[in-house]
Amino acid sequence: MCDSANYFYSPKVGLPSHSITFPFCKQSGDNLLSPKGVNYEVAALMSVKREMRDDRHVMDGWDINSVDPCTWSMVACSPEGFVISLEMASSGLSGVLSPSIGNLSHLRTIYIAHYVCMCV
Repeated sequence: MCDSANYFYSPKVGLPSHSITFPFCKQSGDNLLSPKGVNYEVAALMSVKREMRDDRHVMDGWDINSVDPCTWSMVACSPEGFVISLEMASSGLSGVLSPSIGNLSHLRTIYIAHYVCMCV
């Protein structure tokens, strides 16, 4: 399990070069699919999408029926096929980052420059 004390977080969300960096931790028994064939990362990313206002339609290619989010815009993956980065900078998105983002167990970086956070 990752130790949350090891990641960098800067509260200056509106700055042009902002990013949040998480530790990379390979967990034993990594498996992208649930017993019912649902890709855990796709489900987490769809939760992120539901919380976003996407006036530019940059997330239109994010599809719940997809088994490979590595082909989606703004998503970068490791050679093993795990989501490791979300590059949402200058994409016109606004909203709240869904808590489901925590289900992306290999996520290392989120680029959110020019992102409008509706923080509660």
